[in-house]
Amino acid sequence: MIKSTGYMLISLFFFLFSSCGGNGFVVEGTVTGIDLDGDTLTLKRYTGDVLADVSDAVVGDGEFEFEGVADEPYVAGLFFGEVLVMPLIIENGDIEVEITDNWALAKGTELNDAFNTYLQSISSFNYEIANVSRLEARMIMDGVNPDSAKVFMEESFEKSYESIKAYIAGFVQEHYEDILGPFAFKQWFGQMYYPMSDTLFKRIIDEAPPVFRNNAEVKAMME
Repeated sequence: MIKSTGYMLISLFFFLFSSCGGNGFVVEGTVTGIDLDGDTLTLKRYTGDVLADVSDAVVGDGEFEFEGVADEPYVAGLFFGEVLVMPLIIENGDIEVEITDNWALAKGTELNDAFNTYLQSISSFNYEIANVSRLEARMIMDGVNPDSAKVFMEESFEKSYESIKAYIAGFVQEHYEDILGPFAFKQWFGQMYYPMSDTLFKRIIDEAPPVFRNNAEVKAMME
């Protein structure tokens, strides 16, 4: 009976141990188009404006891996030395990272998939806004009156700016209750000197649930 109980306890120990490991995160990364073999990548956690090292991984044969357990999802950055390679969300689950000479992305978990879509959308908006200036210069080169070209630029810029504001508001509201909402909120309004005077800032805060308003970084921006 004692021997049988001992086997049961050992089996339970290994079951619990393996279960804990299965509940952690695994970041499996590939690097193509650039040679980083033998180099070290560092995973760092953002806590407000402070960066804390989480783990290091050496790239070998174009691959690298991080493992751990996240008590809660958090925003992190993958660094090569002091250079930020890419941001990502660390949450328990299997995370796939792809790094090339043109882009980098993380996918495979719910928050990372949403975060990737957000980053791509912001990049598209930024390209659209930058393209407005190029179009103005091209119009003038093609003989369009400079005043008309300027009006076109201002109207196009305003349209693009309103589009990105609407997207940011929708994204933040969709993610009020996870870390992506506060992240996008701070990224957008953190660029302003007086964000609380902005009508969109006020609307997002007024419609937000307590979990969002009580987020430390959101609260800091409300002070």
